[in-house]
Amino acid sequence: MDCVLDLVAAERERDSRPVVLLGFSTGGRLAYDVAARAGDAVAGVITTCLADQQRDEVRRRLAARPELAQWAGLLGLVPKPLGAARVPVHWLANIAAVSNHAQFANLVWADPLGGGSWIALSFVRSCLRSAPAVAPEEFSGPPLLLAHPEEDRWTPPLLSRRFFDRIAGPTRFASLSGSGHLPVEESGLADLDRAVRDFLDEFGLQ
Repeated sequence: MDCVLDLVAAERERDSRPVVLLGFSTGGRLAYDVAARAGDAVAGVITTCLADQQRDEVRRRLAARPELAQWAGLLGLVPKPLGAARVPVHWLANIAAVSNHAQFANLVWADPLGGGSWIALSFVRSCLRSAPAVAPEEFSGPPLLLAHPEEDRWTPPLLSRRFFDRIAGPTRFASLSGSGHLPVEESGLADLDRAVRDFLDEFGLQ
Protein backbone atom coordinates (compact mmCIF):
# COMPACT_ATOMS: atom_id res chain seq x y z
CA MET A 1 0.00 0.00 0.00
CA ASP A 2 2.87 2.37 0.75
CA CYS A 3 4.02 2.37 -2.87
CA VAL A 4 0.52 3.45 -4.01
CA LEU A 5 0.50 6.22 -1.40
CA ASP A 6 3.86 7.38 -2.76
CA LEU A 7 2.44 7.31 -6.29
CA VAL A 8 -0.54 9.41 -5.21
CA ALA A 9 1.80 11.95 -3.59
CA ALA A 10 3.92 12.11 -6.74
CA GLU A 11 0.84 12.64 -8.95
CA ARG A 12 -0.39 15.40 -6.67
CA GLU A 13 2.93 17.20 -7.01
CA ARG A 14 2.98 17.10 -10.80
CA ASP A 15 -0.73 17.61 -11.55
CA SER A 16 -3.40 19.71 -9.87
CA ARG A 17 -6.32 17.60 -11.08
CA PRO A 18 -8.18 15.37 -8.57
CA VAL A 19 -6.77 11.90 -7.96
CA VAL A 20 -9.40 9.17 -8.38
CA LEU A 21 -8.37 5.58 -7.65
CA LEU A 22 -9.72 2.72 -9.78
CA GLY A 23 -9.43 -0.80 -8.38
CA PHE A 24 -10.53 -3.95 -10.18
CA SER A 25 -10.95 -7.26 -8.34
CA THR A 26 -8.77 -7.32 -5.19
CA GLY A 27 -7.48 -3.93 -6.28
CA GLY A 28 -10.78 -2.58 -4.99
CA ARG A 29 -9.81 -3.22 -1.39
CA LEU A 30 -6.37 -1.75 -2.08
CA ALA A 31 -7.97 1.43 -3.46
CA TYR A 32 -10.23 1.61 -0.38
CA ASP A 33 -7.29 1.15 2.00
CA VAL A 34 -5.16 3.75 0.23
CA ALA A 35 -8.01 6.28 0.29
CA ALA A 36 -8.55 5.60 3.99
CA ARG A 37 -4.93 6.53 4.70
CA ALA A 38 -4.39 9.25 2.10
CA GLY A 39 -6.64 11.91 3.60
CA ASP A 40 -7.48 14.72 1.18
CA ALA A 41 -4.92 13.47 -1.36
CA VAL A 42 -7.51 11.14 -2.93
CA ALA A 43 -10.72 12.71 -4.25
CA GLY A 44 -12.65 9.58 -5.19
CA VAL A 45 -12.57 5.77 -5.30
CA ILE A 46 -14.03 3.47 -7.96
CA THR A 47 -14.01 -0.29 -7.37
CA THR A 48 -15.50 -3.42 -8.91
CA CYS A 49 -15.12 -5.55 -5.78
CA LEU A 50 -14.90 -4.96 -2.02
CA ALA A 51 -14.86 -8.47 -0.62
CA ASP A 52 -13.27 -8.86 2.82
CA GLN A 53 -10.87 -11.80 2.65
CA GLN A 54 -10.96 -12.18 6.43
CA ARG A 55 -14.47 -13.67 6.12
CA ASP A 56 -14.68 -17.45 5.68
CA GLU A 57 -17.33 -17.19 2.96
CA VAL A 58 -15.04 -14.93 0.92
CA ARG A 59 -12.06 -17.23 1.36
CA ARG A 60 -14.11 -20.19 0.13
CA ARG A 61 -14.97 -18.25 -3.02
CA LEU A 62 -11.42 -17.05 -3.62
CA ALA A 63 -9.80 -20.46 -3.15
CA ALA A 64 -9.16 -22.83 -6.05
CA ARG A 65 -11.19 -25.38 -4.06
CA PRO A 66 -13.48 -24.46 -1.15
CA GLU A 67 -11.73 -26.87 1.22
CA LEU A 68 -8.48 -24.92 0.82
CA ALA A 69 -10.12 -22.00 2.64
CA GLN A 70 -10.32 -24.19 5.75
CA TRP A 71 -6.54 -24.49 5.73
CA ALA A 72 -5.95 -20.73 5.58
CA GLY A 73 -5.36 -20.56 9.33
CA LEU A 74 -2.62 -23.16 9.06
CA LEU A 75 -0.49 -20.71 7.07
CA GLY A 76 0.20 -18.97 10.36
CA LEU A 77 1.99 -22.12 11.52
CA VAL A 78 4.38 -22.17 8.57
CA PRO A 79 7.93 -21.51 9.86
CA LYS A 80 9.32 -18.17 8.74
CA PRO A 81 12.03 -19.68 6.48
CA LEU A 82 9.35 -21.66 4.61
CA GLY A 83 7.30 -18.51 4.10
CA ALA A 84 9.54 -17.67 1.16
CA ALA A 85 8.46 -20.86 -0.64
CA ARG A 86 6.55 -20.01 -3.82
CA VAL A 87 3.64 -21.86 -5.41
CA PRO A 88 1.64 -21.21 -8.61
CA VAL A 89 -1.20 -18.74 -8.07
CA HIS A 90 -3.69 -21.08 -9.77
CA TRP A 91 -2.96 -23.76 -7.15
CA LEU A 92 -4.51 -21.47 -4.55
CA ALA A 93 -6.91 -19.09 -6.29
CA ASN A 94 -10.01 -19.86 -8.32
CA ILE A 95 -8.61 -18.30 -11.49
CA ALA A 96 -11.13 -20.21 -13.61
CA ALA A 97 -13.81 -17.85 -12.29
CA VAL A 98 -11.96 -14.69 -13.32
CA SER A 99 -14.13 -14.47 -16.42
CA ASN A 100 -17.33 -16.04 -17.71
CA HIS A 101 -15.58 -16.53 -21.05
CA ALA A 102 -13.60 -19.78 -20.89
CA GLN A 103 -11.00 -18.74 -23.47
CA PHE A 104 -10.20 -15.50 -21.64
CA ALA A 105 -10.13 -17.28 -18.27
CA ASN A 106 -7.68 -19.84 -19.69
CA LEU A 107 -5.40 -17.05 -20.90
CA VAL A 108 -5.38 -15.49 -17.43
CA TRP A 109 -4.83 -18.92 -15.83
CA ALA A 110 -1.68 -19.49 -17.93
CA ASP A 111 -0.35 -15.91 -17.99
CA PRO A 112 3.08 -15.75 -16.27
CA LEU A 113 2.07 -12.35 -14.89
CA GLY A 114 -1.37 -13.63 -13.81
CA GLY A 115 -2.60 -17.04 -12.79
CA GLY A 116 0.59 -18.66 -14.05
CA SER A 117 2.82 -16.63 -11.74
CA TRP A 118 4.30 -17.97 -8.53
CA ILE A 119 3.57 -16.42 -5.15
CA ALA A 120 5.25 -16.63 -1.75
CA LEU A 121 3.29 -18.32 1.04
CA SER A 122 4.15 -15.41 3.34
CA PHE A 123 2.43 -13.03 0.91
CA VAL A 124 -0.67 -15.24 0.78
CA ARG A 125 -0.74 -15.33 4.58
CA SER A 126 -0.49 -11.53 4.82
CA CYS A 127 -3.30 -11.06 2.27
CA LEU A 128 -5.66 -13.40 4.10
CA ARG A 129 -4.92 -11.77 7.44
CA SER A 130 -5.12 -8.21 6.15
CA ALA A 131 -7.75 -6.14 7.93
CA PRO A 132 -9.16 -2.99 6.32
CA ALA A 133 -6.99 0.07 6.97
CA VAL A 134 -10.11 1.58 8.54
CA ALA A 135 -13.33 -0.21 9.48
CA PRO A 136 -16.08 0.64 6.98
CA GLU A 137 -18.17 2.28 9.71
CA GLU A 138 -15.26 4.66 10.41
CA PHE A 139 -14.33 5.44 6.81
CA SER A 140 -14.03 9.21 6.39
CA GLY A 141 -12.43 9.09 2.98
CA PRO A 142 -13.72 10.41 -0.34
CA PRO A 143 -16.87 9.37 -2.25
CA LEU A 144 -16.79 5.73 -3.35
CA LEU A 145 -18.43 3.98 -6.29
CA LEU A 146 -18.84 0.21 -6.30
CA ALA A 147 -19.54 -0.86 -9.89
CA HIS A 148 -19.96 -4.60 -9.43
CA PRO A 149 -20.26 -7.20 -12.22
CA GLU A 150 -23.77 -8.65 -12.09
CA GLU A 151 -22.77 -12.23 -12.98
CA ASP A 152 -19.53 -12.45 -11.01
CA ARG A 153 -18.92 -16.16 -10.28
CA TRP A 154 -15.78 -15.50 -8.21
CA THR A 155 -16.93 -12.85 -5.76
CA PRO A 156 -20.72 -12.47 -6.13
CA PRO A 157 -22.15 -8.98 -5.53
CA LEU A 158 -23.56 -9.99 -2.13
CA LEU A 159 -20.05 -10.46 -0.73
CA SER A 160 -19.05 -6.93 -1.71
CA ARG A 161 -22.36 -5.45 -0.55
CA ARG A 162 -21.76 -6.80 2.96
CA PHE A 163 -18.69 -4.57 3.16
CA PHE A 164 -19.96 -1.70 1.02
CA ASP A 165 -23.25 -1.24 2.90
CA ARG A 166 -21.33 -0.55 6.11
CA ILE A 167 -19.24 2.30 4.67
CA ALA A 168 -19.81 5.67 6.26
CA GLY A 169 -19.87 8.63 3.92
CA PRO A 170 -21.05 9.11 0.34
CA THR A 171 -21.27 5.92 -1.70
CA ARG A 172 -22.85 4.91 -4.99
CA PHE A 173 -23.60 1.43 -6.36
CA ALA A 174 -23.92 0.33 -9.97
CA SER A 175 -24.53 -3.13 -11.43
CA LEU A 176 -22.60 -4.13 -14.55
CA SER A 177 -25.08 -6.17 -16.58
CA GLY A 178 -24.07 -9.50 -18.09
CA SER A 179 -20.52 -9.27 -16.74
CA GLY A 180 -18.17 -11.69 -15.00
CA HIS A 181 -15.51 -10.88 -12.39
CA LEU A 182 -13.30 -9.03 -14.87
CA PRO A 183 -15.90 -7.16 -16.91
CA VAL A 184 -14.95 -7.57 -20.56
CA GLU A 185 -18.49 -7.90 -21.91
CA GLU A 186 -19.77 -4.97 -23.97
CA SER A 187 -22.90 -4.53 -21.85
CA GLY A 188 -20.89 -4.39 -18.63
CA LEU A 189 -18.29 -2.02 -20.05
CA ALA A 190 -21.06 0.30 -21.24
CA ASP A 191 -22.60 0.25 -17.74
CA LEU A 192 -19.17 0.91 -16.20
CA ASP A 193 -18.51 3.84 -18.52
CA ARG A 194 -21.88 5.38 -17.68
CA ALA A 195 -21.51 4.79 -13.93
CA VAL A 196 -18.02 6.30 -13.83
CA ARG A 197 -19.07 9.36 -15.83
CA ASP A 198 -22.09 9.94 -13.59
CA PHE A 199 -19.97 9.50 -10.45
CA LEU A 200 -17.30 11.94 -11.62
CA ASP A 201 -19.92 14.49 -12.66
CA GLU A 202 -21.88 14.21 -9.43
CA PHE A 203 -18.86 14.91 -7.23
CA GLY A 204 -17.10 17.36 -9.58
CA LEU A 205 -14.11 15.10 -10.18
CA GLN A 206 -13.62 15.73 -13.91
